[in-house]
Amino acid sequence: MSSVTAALSALSSVSTMDLFKGFSKKEHSEHFLMKFSRTSMVVWAVVLIAVAVIASQQVQSALNAALGLSGWTNGAMLGGLILVMWWRRGSAWPMIIGMATAVAVTVYVANFLFWQTGVDVDGKPIMARVAWPWFTLIGTTVTLAVACAIRPFTKSKPAAAMVDPKSVAS
Repeated sequence: MSSVTAALSALSSVSTMDLFKGFSKKEHSEHFLMKFSRTSMVVWAVVLIAVAVIASQQVQSALNAALGLSGWTNGAMLGGLILVMWWRRGSAWPMIIGMATAVAVTVYVANFLFWQTGVDVDGKPIMARVAWPWFTLIGTTVTLAVACAIRPFTKSKPAAAMVDPKSVAS
């Protein structure tokens, strides 16, 4: 229950402080912003309930659906983490392009890549797809491959921009 509360609170906060207050030209009182925040929390709760109801009718296992969806981005994030630890300096663009490509490839693999594995009793083809545990490996591999391929074509930041740990010692 606490995770649902945290999600609703975060969505309400973003709606109020970042979206509404950020794009509003007019100053609003704290009382008004509190009412707006509470209203947006109710709206987000209704939206999340609607998504859950729709998903429960179309998905056999909520765990498999959640892990499959998180797999779409986990590989890109892991690849980005590896690149950050591996490359000490340089442009961020190869990593950004690699991560975006990895998400696109993983979504394609998850939704559109099928192959026939056999035929059932009625003569209909049995189709298979890539299982969600592979999405992280696919995303990580694509992120690393694309970023490494693009990096030679981007400008590297100078080493002077980095902080020397010895100069920070106190």
